[in-house]
Amino acid sequence: MVPAVHDHFAMLAGISLSFVAVTALGRFIKKRQHNPFLPPDLVPLPLLGDVLSVNSQEPWLTYTEWGAAYGDLVFVRILDQEIVVVNSEHIAEALLDKRSRIYSD
Repeated sequence: MVPAVHDHFAMLAGISLSFVAVTALGRFIKKRQHNPFLPPDLVPLPLLGDVLSVNSQEPWLTYTEWGAAYGDLVFVRILDQEIVVVNSEHIAEALLDKRSRIYSD
């Protein structure tokens, strides 16, 4: 009788772990899909994002290069954080000053 209980427990544990793994993979894939409402972005590395693409000593130079390549708004993932880089004074004023009620908490 003891081996039957152990077999059922092992099967239940296997099913539970499979469910958790499939759910985590689904969330990871869904999070990585491009959202059409976000600005253009780089192709991030899994888990790290774009952290290796940013110059840690002078990050503003990296943002300026991205602005020239992708436009005034650039979407970046660094580790698990999502960042929107604004490379234009005009757009920054429009978003942060004139439309601040929409974008503030």
